Amino acid sequence: MHNYNCPFHVRLQRIVLRMLPALACILAIPSQAMRARSEAGMELFKGGSTALSIVVAAQATPAEKDVAAELAQYLGRASGAEFPIVSEPHTGPGLFIGRTQQAAAWELPSPPPTPEQDEGFVIRVDGSTQRAVLVGTIDMATKFSVYNFLDRFVGVRWYLPGKLFEVLPEHDRLTIPDCEINELPALSGRTFGYSLEATMYPENEDEKEPQFGTHVVDYSESHAVRVDTSRRGEAAARWTCRNLLSVDSRLSASFHGHNFIRIFNYDSYMKEHPEYYPKRYSIEGAALPGSFGWQPCTTEPGVLEVTLDWGRNFFEHNPEHWAWFSLGINDSGGWCDCDACTALDGGRGQFRGHPIVNDRYFKFVKQVADVMAREYPDRKLGLLAYNSTVVPPLSDETYTNLNVIVTRDSFQYFDPEYLATDLEQDRRWLKLTNGNVYRYDYYSFGWLVPRYYPHRLAEDIRRMRDMGIKGIQAEDVPLWPTIGPSYYVASKLWWNPDRDVDELLNEFNTTLFGAAAPPMARYWDRHEQAWLKPRPGMWFEGLGNMNTQAEKFSLADLEYLDTQFKDAYRLAGDDELIRRRIRFFERGWRLAEYYIREYHMIKVLEAEHEPDRLLAGARQLLTATAARHQYWAEYREEPRFEGDKTPCQDYRFVLEKLQHLAEWEQNHQAVLAGVAGKLAGKSPEHFNQLLEYCRAEQVKSEFLEAVDSAAVLALRGSVPNLVRNPGFELGDANQHPTGIDWVTRGMPNEWAVWKHITGSFSFGDGTARIHDSNSAVWIQTFPVEPGEELLASVEYKMPHDPPAKVVLMIIWKDRTGAWLGLYKTVGFNVDNAGRADDWREIFIRHRVPDGAVTAVYQFGALLLEPGQFVEFRKPYFGKLPKTE
Repeated sequence: MHNYNCPFHVRLQRIVLRMLPALACILAIPSQAMRARSEAGMELFKGGSTALSIVVAAQATPAEKDVAAELAQYLGRASGAEFPIVSEPHTGPGLFIGRTQQAAAWELPSPPPTPEQDEGFVIRVDGSTQRAVLVGTIDMATKFSVYNFLDRFVGVRWYLPGKLFEVLPEHDRLTIPDCEINELPALSGRTFGYSLEATMYPENEDEKEPQFGTHVVDYSESHAVRVDTSRRGEAAARWTCRNLLSVDSRLSASFHGHNFIRIFNYDSYMKEHPEYYPKRYSIEGAALPGSFGWQPCTTEPGVLEVTLDWGRNFFEHNPEHWAWFSLGINDSGGWCDCDACTALDGGRGQFRGHPIVNDRYFKFVKQVADVMAREYPDRKLGLLAYNSTVVPPLSDETYTNLNVIVTRDSFQYFDPEYLATDLEQDRRWLKLTNGNVYRYDYYSFGWLVPRYYPHRLAEDIRRMRDMGIKGIQAEDVPLWPTIGPSYYVASKLWWNPDRDVDELLNEFNTTLFGAAAPPMARYWDRHEQAWLKPRPGMWFEGLGNMNTQAEKFSLADLEYLDTQFKDAYRLAGDDELIRRRIRFFERGWRLAEYYIREYHMIKVLEAEHEPDRLLAGARQLLTATAARHQYWAEYREEPRFEGDKTPCQDYRFVLEKLQHLAEWEQNHQAVLAGVAGKLAGKSPEHFNQLLEYCRAEQVKSEFLEAVDSAAVLALRGSVPNLVRNPGFELGDANQHPTGIDWVTRGMPNEWAVWKHITGSFSFGDGTARIHDSNSAVWIQTFPVEPGEELLASVEYKMPHDPPAKVVLMIIWKDRTGAWLGLYKTVGFNVDNAGRADDWREIFIRHRVPDGAVTAVYQFGALLLEPGQFVEFRKPYFGKLPKTE
């Protein structure tokens, strides 16, 4: 890997290591004897038999024994021959795996250039002795050598997890030429997030990598963290190791991720040292610190001392060189707003919706780093440049013991300006850390439609290598049918960025789909084109928001993609294996297609006002939704891979555990309520027809409730409006400090406000406004009892296009003041209302759930750009009369 900040002799050594395979071939040319030997090579097998044994050391490690067994299995399946596994001493021909006597005799492997670059391996084949050595610097790299051997010489491929996407050619005879192949990855540390874990794969033991995975990290002591390298909390998936991904916990979030929550555990310090925390947590009734939304007061001397004690304890108990002591901030913002902290910010403003606070943060980091450098000169600190700390500090002070993992969303690099900004910051980070920079990226991350960009990905990986970025961790929530070639391509390019991305894509398609390769290639190409539609880059674009994902695909795109599947099945003919592979991707895409078609129906409905077309459109949407429900009920029971104990685990995780399905359904409820409201006001006859249709078709009760809600809008004239100060009078709003908390008492105008990071509030002339906010709401709370029926509404005006949007919702608190589940609700919210050049009314209806004693009524804005605003008027909150 290139690193222009490292010494010349180290760079030269790396270049030579990369050139060794080519040099071996070049050196063979002048010598006739060497040419003859190379032509003869080592015969692996012929006609179903072999003369070779697979040899391991007498004291072979479990990993060496395991990968030797895998080599025997795959060679046996490819040849029909039986490859015995023996231990040294061994005097005959063979494939010597790991740190054997033969490897030592050939002085293999070479020492790694640096401690971090210990994933290299060597494959040496000597035809004159009919011996080969496959060995890595460490056990994990020895496994890499075997998998690379099978890939390079036998043609074995593992494109996706599971047997369906494993390719193993059969051979009658196979001879390996003399060679010495030295491989060192361009990026030292290459990991996916969820994809690394075997829980996202077939739940059978054959798919689990027994020697590697996530180390057990012991957080049981309040003042210590211990990494138990003898145990694995979660086994790695074999697919990841077979594709040469780092599976030994390097780049684990334990060593750079959100760690202040553990260091400043609330139970340990809050009672005796409230000064360690932002001032708002001293407010009576304020929520306790959780895993996000707050940071310690970094100018408080006690905070430094606690952190240093933790660092010393960590290094004493975790001697591994890749175990870094994490100074990672907690998730999101919540920075202390005391005078000492804010004075260090220098008024640098915001970056992509987050305040820039790295100058205060890195003053603290520098204090910790200096002490740790003196006391533990061979150890490293790790941290995330994330959220409010992604912009480098202004100080030119450099660090020798700090690894910075910079968070990037490389998917956005279709936008040249977005890319240029990130590159400028990356260069600055490399300078500040003497080249100790890693990447934390977001690849699939739970998008329901393929977030597919292999060509931009290839360009970005080459840039990373050339700049000197050391390694990468890609957070992902993979839906395997939407991944396609992406992860296979990424794994190959992370190891060697100079590989041709089009050749990799062509190999994927032709090998898996045979005659059906052309339409499958066109299918994936169309996904890449769909996401390239001109727009500004936006961090986390589409995360958890099906509207943003769906709007990238036109109805013409859907028809084109459907045609490719029809062509693929036709060309596949009776080849059942190819048809099964096509079906794997098609079935996953069909679910996304349902959502995209519904999105386009909703856009038409929102713009429609004519009663006949409103009624017809609502029926069409309900019919499409029912079809999707039926499809999901069937699809979720299909095993994703052979051996699955939990069918469709990937989609279940995203749609159900992450609640994307529930959020989409609430969006439908709001849309149907809006349609019903228009009909009730314009044509009661059409409204009654819609209501009768819903009852006759037995649509979901939530949808029926949404339609029926329009009938009770007229009750607002007789049901008291419980909103206090609906005209937004009586002075200025008390703007609560940035964070996830808000105060319900003492507001001069009876309104509470909340903003996540950016934005401001104002009101007057009966209108409330929100300006420049990525997330902000106006709030009132009301006592409620379970079972009560609530109606809430507000009018808004927002003359801005997406991603800006408006929300109206009710959430709940229990008797302790805690949230009743994370935004748990009964009814429907309006969480994605779009542009309104004139006043537009939105409303919601809810039933108070069991356990709730407080309803939190709120309306606000999301994703406003600088200079954008939303206006609100006529807020209403009422309790409907009880019906028998």
